[in-house]
Amino acid sequence: MRVILDNIVGCAWYEVIPSPAYKNLTDEQASAALNLARQIATESVSLHAINQCSKKWRNKQLKLEF
Repeated sequence: MRVILDNIVGCAWYEVIPSPAYKNLTDEQASAALNLARQIATESVSLHAINQCSKKWRNKQLKLEF
């Protein structure tokens, strides 16, 4: 849910959407979240890639792979 919400608003979701998010999404945000979830489920969007975006917006250290 974090990854989807962060990616529909372009930052850490709680900076834009009051908590709890599921009660405070606009119709447009809910529709965008559903669309993105469907794209993840059908693998037309990389969950790994959008998770990296989410981590970047949250200033989380990215895992280094050797």
